[in-house]
Amino acid sequence: MRAARFYDRGDIRIDEINEPIVKAGQVGIDVAWCGICGTDLHEFLDGPIFCPSAEHPNPITGEVPPVTLGHEMSGVVNFIGEGVSGLKVGDHVVVEPYIVPEGTDTSETGHYNLSEGSNFIGLGGNGGGLAEKISVDERWVHKIPDNLPLDEAALIEPLSVGYHAVERANLSEKSTVLVVGAGPIGLLVLLQSFK
Repeated sequence: MRAARFYDRGDIRIDEINEPIVKAGQVGIDVAWCGICGTDLHEFLDGPIFCPSAEHPNPITGEVPPVTLGHEMSGVVNFIGEGVSGLKVGDHVVVEPYIVPEGTDTSETGHYNLSEGSNFIGLGGNGGGLAEKISVDERWVHKIPDNLPLDEAALIEPLSVGYHAVERANLSEKSTVLVVGAGPIGLLVLLQSFK
């Protein structure tokens, strides 16, 4: 299968690689759409930042370049690993692209996004959405309605960042908000601030 892989600053290549193996507890996904995040652009222009380097492998995955990019993705489940019960082949899904240390509390109250050494699928390893297929732990795969277009669904990851920021800000009608940047996240913050 084809994948866009980060080798080093200024060096992203389309490679032919093996399809991922779907292990127990994982879900195989045919990637439908994947956004190109500002983080991906920073990796290309100034990296490695989140991507590992030959001298500094990812502390959780142990991976070194090349790594497949892409963490804003939607797709269709193509395979269910042993022990997966909440999804089925054909489900439309999005991926919450976290890589966290073993034993991290990944519940809604766990603050796993702040765990030491955490990173993102599609930057720190574990495959990425700029490939034809990906294999992801069931915990990070979220079913979406079949009538939600998959191109729009690929925006769920960045838009949820903006939504979460506004929800945490506890804004009132008298709040003043400065939004720096008019990308998808900044625009959603702006829209959400006026709700």
